[in-house]
Amino acid sequence: MLFSKYSATILAIALLLSSGCGSGDKGPVRHRISGTVTFDGQPVPQGNILFSPDASKGNTGPAAYAKIVDGKYDTASEGAMSPTAGEYTVDIEGTAVQAPGEELAKKLFETYHTTLTVPEQDHVFDITVPGKK
Repeated sequence: MLFSKYSATILAIALLLSSGCGSGDKGPVRHRISGTVTFDGQPVPQGNILFSPDASKGNTGPAAYAKIVDGKYDTASEGAMSPTAGEYTVDIEGTAVQAPGEELAKKLFETYHTTLTVPEQDHVFDITVPGKK
């Protein structure tokens, strides 16, 4: 699956910042976020969801990431990263399933931006991307 240049850059920075220094410090307490993502009343077939700490609201925690598969995402899934408690901006990209021979999967919508307050516990956050008008 392909990222937009914007998302790939943010993810790379987030991974570097959240990797720590290897000093044995376990780092901040992260909380599992999962849920569904729908668009036009249907589950988003595949995509990415990026949680960026909202520094303007005082969140200096790490970024987080998860893949969307069959309309579901889970920051506890393999390769994903969970956020800490606090305010986050959320960027969602969704694509159709790439057909054999297609160079790129069809983008379902422009990157959707929303916000989320991650509580001090695991949380289910379902997202409805506004449909076509």
